[in-house]
Amino acid sequence: MLSKKDLRKIHKERRESLTDPEILANSLKTASFVTSMSEFSEAKVIALYAPINNESLTGNIYDAALKAGKRISYPRVDKQQKNMTFHYTEKDKLIKGEYGILSPNGSEEIAAPDDIDFIVIPALSSTLSGDRLGYGAGYYDRFLKEMSGETTTVILCHSINIAPYLPVKQHDIKVDYIATDTGLYHSAPPSDWLSVKKSFYTCHGVFEEEKKDGVKLDIIVKILTDTRLAGYSDSLEYAVNYPEIMEIMDFHAEKYSANLLEAVAENIAKDILERYPQIYKTIVAIEKKNKNTGKFRLDIERCQKYYL
Repeated sequence: MLSKKDLRKIHKERRESLTDPEILANSLKTASFVTSMSEFSEAKVIALYAPINNESLTGNIYDAALKAGKRISYPRVDKQQKNMTFHYTEKDKLIKGEYGILSPNGSEEIAAPDDIDFIVIPALSSTLSGDRLGYGAGYYDRFLKEMSGETTTVILCHSINIAPYLPVKQHDIKVDYIATDTGLYHSAPPSDWLSVKKSFYTCHGVFEEEKKDGVKLDIIVKILTDTRLAGYSDSLEYAVNYPEIMEIMDFHAEKYSANLLEAVAENIAKDILERYPQIYKTIVAIEKKNKNTGKFRLDIERCQKYYL
């Protein structure tokens, strides 16, 4: 596992590669997911941040909160005291503070941690299970421990900075949701695996007897649906159209099985993941038996691109 130092370097470089139009487009999508949350609608006190260094923008969330009559607070860091407080203020009244971040001037009313209903948190990187990588100073980690268990916590993160894992400690606090330009995710593990198996009889074309007499192929597709993606059912019966999965298997088995079996497996996996964003991971296995060479099995495992 890479160290936090190495991961920070990787994700800083990824985020720095984003252009201003890309940051704006990503941020608009991310904000739309956040402002559509029932927890956002019901909140009376919102905590936001002023973005720096290509972080996801929060202006649209601020505008939606202001229009809805919510009280809005922003963080102010005290490097000497090593703490962070949130103050009720307007976005246009923020001034440059520690680390060059736009912050309250400190004279405004403080928002008590228990009064905040909904907090939006920046991240250099995040997992979809709610683990966060910041800059290492720990201000948000300490503040989150002071908050009420009733507060909704949401990380904003560009999809290119979503990580499959991050090194965490036992006392680290997971957030409730992760909002990216690809969707809104619950911080929970994926659901259970489900397998679909079909048999095909085809001329594979590797051995002469197979070309002449044909060969039986067993294709097994395992899928892991991702109940973290908000808006999708956690019921395997409804989350994915399984007859369509079978049709995908049929199509690619008939189209590619006379060639390399790797092509069959790769195209089945690619098609499934492109059609179903709620599928977190798929494993495609192909088995065949030859009376002379014995049993052959090929397995590939593929994830959605934002898990890589």
